[in-house]
Amino acid sequence: RFIDPTELGIEPGISAWRIRVSIHIVNHEGNVWDAALLAACAALSDLRIPMVEIERGVVRIVKNEDGGKNNKMLKKKVQRREGRSLTFGPPPVPLTIAILANNTDDSPSNNTRILLVDPTHLEEDVASGNIVTVVCNTKEEIVEFHKKGSGSRLSMEQVDAVGCMGFRRARELEKFIIGG
Repeated sequence: RFIDPTELGIEPGISAWRIRVSIHIVNHEGNVWDAALLAACAALSDLRIPMVEIERGVVRIVKNEDGGKNNKMLKKKVQRREGRSLTFGPPPVPLTIAILANNTDDSPSNNTRILLVDPTHLEEDVASGNIVTVVCNTKEEIVEFHKKGSGSRLSMEQVDAVGCMGFRRARELEKFIIGG
């Protein structure tokens, strides 16, 4: 719900804008999925749909300098759609947590876990792939909850803590994503 897909329509049922976001990882020092999602949201918040003219089903992008030059064409059943920015819903904000076993207690019944927020690449390796990513928004909704690794079992209290941390992260980062 970050982007309303109806805003991408040019002519209903005929044509629409398609948006692609390409992300190239230059240096993976950990937490790369979070950085990629935040960068994609920030890039989309800077997107501006160009002005177009539509004549007999043909869509043509109009440069700003063409603004008043084609008045003759406008009288010939040419529709013009003004360029605009998109409106956004609450941004999806990820929080990745590595789950580490707490080896301070030698008893076999020790089920405590250490939750390490924003792990580096080395910390992800130490966690043996036991990672939880929660994606939240400022409406305190969990958009996605993803865990990987067999040792990533969490108690209900830990799941609740992960959700609360995700909500707090969403409030902290919203202004940076959509320019507040």
